[in-house]
Amino acid sequence: MLNDYLSLNIYETGIPTVAYFADRLHHSPNYFGDLIKKETGKSAREYIHNRIIEEAKNRISDKDKSINEIAFDLGFKYPQHSSRFFKKMVGLSPNEFRAASSKENNKSTVKTGSVECPILLTNRPF
Repeated sequence: MLNDYLSLNIYETGIPTVAYFADRLHHSPNYFGDLIKKETGKSAREYIHNRIIEEAKNRISDKDKSINEIAFDLGFKYPQHSSRFFKKMVGLSPNEFRAASSKENNKSTVKTGSVECPILLTNRPF
């Protein structure tokens, strides 16, 4: 479900929230958060944010789009918010990350320490 969300162009939707996914699975946000925590050891919000960062890293490494276009594609209303969020999570600005990944030349693997969560990867009810 999260992969589907990130693969869509969701300019008007915004970045995904715990409430969004809980609603899609017909659960309360608290129950949904408990399920994610049980599966991944991380809060639902932390898990979602890590996945957004993984996707951002993958897209930033590809130089076909500008950083601003990537921010909009990921659901950020303002590119500045995306850049602040990225820097807070990664420690580098998107432009710094892009420059560093191009220097590594094909060694830009993403390591965020996230754990795949089957709840968000499937559309099955729990």
